[in-house]
Amino acid sequence: MNFEDVRALISAGFTADELRSMTLTPAPEKEPDPEPAKEPEPEKAPEPAQDPVELMQTIEALRQQIEDLRSTFSAAAVRQDNFGGPDRETVGDVLASIINPKTKKEV
Repeated sequence: MNFEDVRALISAGFTADELRSMTLTPAPEKEPDPEPAKEPEPEKAPEPAQDPVELMQTIEALRQQIEDLRSTFSAAAVRQDNFGGPDRETVGDVLASIINPKTKKEV
C-alpha cells in the first residue's frame, strides 16, 4: 500500500486502526494451479503458395477499388463546397465584426 492509497482510504473515512489491520493481515496466497501435461501438437501441413498471377489480379482489383473510393470522396467534397456547404465565417468576417459590430437594425 503506497501513500496515495492511504490518503484515498483516509478520505473515504477509514480510521488508523482499520488501516493498520489492513496492512498487518497478509493476503492469502493462492496456490498456482498445476499445469496440465501438454500434448504435442500435430504438425500442420504447409499451406500451398498462391499463384503469383492471382495475387497480382487481387492487388489490381484492390487498387481499382481504392481509386474509385478516392474519386467518389473527391467529387463529394467538391459538391459540398460548391453547392450547399455551410457558410463559414472567415477570419476577415470575425475581425470586421469586432471592429465594426452590426447593430440590431442592420441585421
